[in-house]
Amino acid sequence: MLDKLYKGSCWFAASCIAAIALLVVGQVFLNLLDKISILLTGTAIGLTIPSYADFTGFLLAAASFFSLAYTLREGDISG
Repeated sequence: MLDKLYKGSCWFAASCIAAIALLVVGQVFLNLLDKISILLTGTAIGLTIPSYADFTGFLLAAASFFSLAYTLREGDISG
């Protein structure tokens, strides 16, 4: 039962990393649209994901925490 819990927490950690990637790519895309708007109209639209840096920090902490049990259970794979 614990192995399933560890595997589930590992998948949750992986989904947190994927969410970080999506947030960062989304913010970069919105910044790009803002720069294009400045070039075309002279004014910025002001597109942003509110507090995306905070969200990515929380997701990184969650990914680190939830991946620990699975990592310790699997042991050293280099030897």
